[in-house]
Amino acid sequence: MAKEDRAEKAKEEKKEEVVQEGVVGEIQQPAGGPTRVKLNFQGVVPQYANFCTFAVRGGEVFMSFGKAFVPTEELKVDSQIVMSLRNLQQMHQAIGRLLDQARKQGEE
Repeated sequence: MAKEDRAEKAKEEKKEEVVQEGVVGEIQQPAGGPTRVKLNFQGVVPQYANFCTFAVRGGEVFMSFGKAFVPTEELKVDSQIVMSLRNLQQMHQAIGRLLDQARKQGEE
């Protein structure tokens, strides 16, 4: 295997490690601290989205995702996720940590 191929493979493995770190999540338990759980992605079909809208109704947040590649008057929503405001706050914190981690890796 050529040196460039090994370097590229190592880079891909490193990317995979970063993705795999997301496989273990934390669930906030009411009585105590977070509990680590393994997430099962079997049967999940990833969807690309380049826009997301948010709406709040009755203490729940509705996040609608879709794709828009050309200017249009109507955007098709492909999927929607509904969660509590508390769960949205936890997601916000997790995304902040992820962005900090990505920023630090970009500086290396």
